[in-house]
Amino acid sequence: MKALIFGGSGSLGRSMVKVFKGWKLTNVDFNKNQECDDNIIIKNSNDIHFLKSELNTLDKFNCIICVAGGWTGGSIKDENVLQVYEDMNQKNVLPAFVCSHLATTQLSRQGLLIFTGAYSVFNAPTPSMIGYALAKTAVHTLAIQTAVSTHLPEDSAVITLLPETIDTPANRQAMPKEDFTKWANPDQIAGLVRSWAEEWSICSFKSKKWFNCT
Repeated sequence: MKALIFGGSGSLGRSMVKVFKGWKLTNVDFNKNQECDDNIIIKNSNDIHFLKSELNTLDKFNCIICVAGGWTGGSIKDENVLQVYEDMNQKNVLPAFVCSHLATTQLSRQGLLIFTGAYSVFNAPTPSMIGYALAKTAVHTLAIQTAVSTHLPEDSAVITLLPETIDTPANRQAMPKEDFTKWANPDQIAGLVRSWAEEWSICSFKSKKWFNCT
C-alpha cells in the first residue's frame, strides 16, 4: 500500500507518517521527513510540473492525503487583510488544488483523496479570521467539485476532514490558556484516515457506497 502525504513534515503530517507505518510513504513538503521512503522537496506549493515529473518515476498511490495548511486570524477591517488572504490561499488552497490535480493521474483505482478542511468555517461564519475562512471554504468547495468529477480513477472517493482545533505545538503556543484536552488529537485523526484507506481498498463496491463522503 502506498500513500502520498502533502505536508508530511508538519504536525498533522508527522502523525500521518507515524500512523501509516508499514505503508510506502512519499512526503511532499518544504522539508524532509526521514521516516518516509521518498521525499520530494518543493520550493512552492504550486509547482505542478516539477511534482509530476518527480512522481512519474513512482507507482500510483492508494491514498493521497493533503494536510498542508496554516492559520491566521484577522478581520476584514485590518489593513493587512489582503496579505493575510494571500498567505492563507498559498498555505491552504494551493496544496489542496495541486493534490486534486495529481489525483487525476497519480491516484490508483479504488483510491482515496483526503482534504483537510475546518469545522469552524464549515459550521458558521467566522469573521474574526476572514482570510482563513475564505481559504478553507475554497478547500471545501474544491472537495465537492472533485468528488463529482469524472476525471478521478474508477471507484475512488474524496473525503474532507473537518477537525476543530488540532492539538499541535503551534496551536498550544497561540492559545496557551485553552483546554488542550478538548482539542483533536492528530494521531487519532491519522488513525481514522488509515482505517478508511484500508477498508476502502479491500471492501466490495456495493458494500462501500456509504463510505463515499465529503
